[in-house]
Amino acid sequence: MTNTVSQSMKLFGENIRRFIKLESSAGLVLMAATILAMVIKNSPLSPAYQALLMLEGEVRLGSIGIQKPLLLWVNDLGMAVFFFLITLFDYPPEIRKVIYTTNVIESLNSVIRKSVKKRKLFPNDNAALKVVYLAAMDASRKWKRPVRDWKNALNQFAIRYDGELSFQS
Repeated sequence: MTNTVSQSMKLFGENIRRFIKLESSAGLVLMAATILAMVIKNSPLSPAYQALLMLEGEVRLGSIGIQKPLLLWVNDLGMAVFFFLITLFDYPPEIRKVIYTTNVIESLNSVIRKSVKKRKLFPNDNAALKVVYLAAMDASRKWKRPVRDWKNALNQFAIRYDGELSFQS
């Protein structure tokens, strides 16, 4: 019985991963959410749905804070994601591939975190900056592999920004 449940969960996970990889999956999820919202809005659950949308949420940083209803938080987040994706898809596929498959930033962040964690205390800001600088220099010496498909991306940058940027390959 447990083996069957385990196999079912594994199969379910694989199907979800396959669905997420589809380009149309985001549109299907958005359409399903829209239909669900319309059904709830036009049902006896409408007052509860409206109350949920008007639920106040607050983000505070020290004495500065922003307080809005959930509806506005969702709208603002949706607009931010939308404009990020529109900007991303404005680039040709070669550049997009480099943007979303490059792990250089994550690798550098990891190296800096490790070096700062070793020392824990710094006498001043310059000491901390020196450690970060030395960690970045050390990490860059270890980078042996070039960024995958970088030549294609460079060609696209050269086409897109005709003469505005200079690259060394």
